[in-house]
Amino acid sequence: LELTGLFVYNPDKVGRDAGEICGIQTLGIDAIGDIEEILSLEADCVAYNALGETHDPKSSLDDICRLLASGKNVASTAVSTHIHPAVLSDGTRDRLQAACDEGGTSFHSTGINPGFSFDVLPITLSAIAGRIDRIQVTELVDMSGYTSKEIVHGFIGMGMDPNVEAPIDLEKQVLGTSYHASMQLVADALRVDLEDIRLFREKVAADRDLDLPWGRVAAGTTAARRIRHEGIIGGAPRITFDVVWRVSNEVAPKWPVGNASYEFVIEGNPTLRGRFDIEVESGRHISLVTALHAVNAIPSLCAAPAGVQTVLELPLMGGGYFPPPG
Repeated sequence: LELTGLFVYNPDKVGRDAGEICGIQTLGIDAIGDIEEILSLEADCVAYNALGETHDPKSSLDDICRLLASGKNVASTAVSTHIHPAVLSDGTRDRLQAACDEGGTSFHSTGINPGFSFDVLPITLSAIAGRIDRIQVTELVDMSGYTSKEIVHGFIGMGMDPNVEAPIDLEKQVLGTSYHASMQLVADALRVDLEDIRLFREKVAADRDLDLPWGRVAAGTTAARRIRHEGIIGGAPRITFDVVWRVSNEVAPKWPVGNASYEFVIEGNPTLRGRFDIEVESGRHISLVTALHAVNAIPSLCAAPAGVQTVLELPLMGGGYFPPPG
């Protein structure tokens, strides 16, 4: 892969070398703040990683459609519901497909959750399953190293009064969300009807003050959250997604614990059970693998037919690279 350009939303980054922004050697490519310049570049694919989910999903969709129509394939992590646009009722899939048709390009949305752990992983494991009684995947995240107050506090609600609803709590309906998209991908792959999704939430308060990179989580405020989504198939909960987020693994010790981990089980005959833990040399575990899944999808996406490509349309793909000796 060869980097041909970099678009940034933060005006303070405009003109800075892409390598400098990433904390590596300079690359000779300066960040651009004018999307028209990006549209005019010769490129096979754009890795689109704006914070569309928490900022402006509509603006991100506008950008993605312009990129696709300009003749560039797009691998995106920006808006999680885009992993299966068919679940959306606002014409998103039609807009993406029309842009693909205009540019002769392909679009793929991915990440780690959604995009892998809650969809690709159980779908892949189901290939060696027999009778399936229940599928459960649990995401475990320790946010003690997260630097974004906007996300951890402002969106998720860590450090808020437990009786106050954070923006994430305002999601009352699961239909049309990323969890619905993941569950629908699993249901489609297993050829079953997803009848409903039930939502459950729990919070645990800190028993002492906890200092994070972005500020303090005071004693008595929210320091751990558990959110469960149960997919109903045949009148019973058959697919369960749990997320357990903490600002410290010392909070809510009775809940499953992990720094950046996924536990999974397919109960039935046979029963399949396991866990994988993500370890990185530096930085945020979940953010890194989210980005890598999009980057590793680029060769397969560029080779795919024009149109919206979910994990059910793209072929099995590998990724990563082996460094040269030494």
